[in-house]
Amino acid sequence: LGIAVAERAGLPSILVENFTWDWIYEGYFDREPRLRPFADYFGEQFERATSWVQTEPRCRPVARARQVPPVSRRPRTAPSEVRRRLGVDANRPMVLLTMGGAAVPLPFLDRLAAFREAAFVVLANAEEVTRRDNLILLTERSPVYLPDLMAAADLIVGKVGYSTVAEAYAAGTRYAMVERPDFREVPILSAFVHRHLAAIDISRAEYESGGWIERLPELLARPRGETRVSDGAHQVAREIESFLPPR
Repeated sequence: LGIAVAERAGLPSILVENFTWDWIYEGYFDREPRLRPFADYFGEQFERATSWVQTEPRCRPVARARQVPPVSRRPRTAPSEVRRRLGVDANRPMVLLTMGGAAVPLPFLDRLAAFREAAFVVLANAEEVTRRDNLILLTERSPVYLPDLMAAADLIVGKVGYSTVAEAYAAGTRYAMVERPDFREVPILSAFVHRHLAAIDISRAEYESGGWIERLPELLARPRGETRVSDGAHQVAREIESFLPPR
């Protein structure tokens, strides 16, 4: 819609994406062919963008698009300070559970509490921050900035989505990825994670049963990735700036 409005107003438009909706819809044509005209329309609109920027990991390379590194928010607070605020000892592994804001059941909390070797920070649908031994349950609107949590964590357990992947990549954090079989972009995101981070795949059934907890020592024993300062957001900003009048 922004591209169409910009064209009608005589203004330039910049498309920034790691996937487009025509590409997503194409993956469902066999089950729902009525999506095809919508995908065709979206594809036509995307082509009308004045400038096209693709952020890694991109799902479908476009020849005319400018390629930039992953775009993510930067941490604001040192990991040692984040741990201090949460009451997590510096020498104790910290595991962050997040499903990217999705409301999912957490039937394995008792099993987490029994795994005394680690502290677990869980982004849950709690009404307030709750602490129970080695469990710290945070509200989805966490009082701690999420990129700070990810940088302070030794391991992330959660679904594969772009922002989580990009921020884990920047922090070099180990990643246990919960499968999402009906999401077309997930294999590309997962392959990117496996190339750059210590990672394992866990099925939805394994996640909900808590079976993945037994694999924690295996993953925590693997080296953590390097911390990266990704220039993706700055490159996108410079692309936008190129269309602005000189100051």
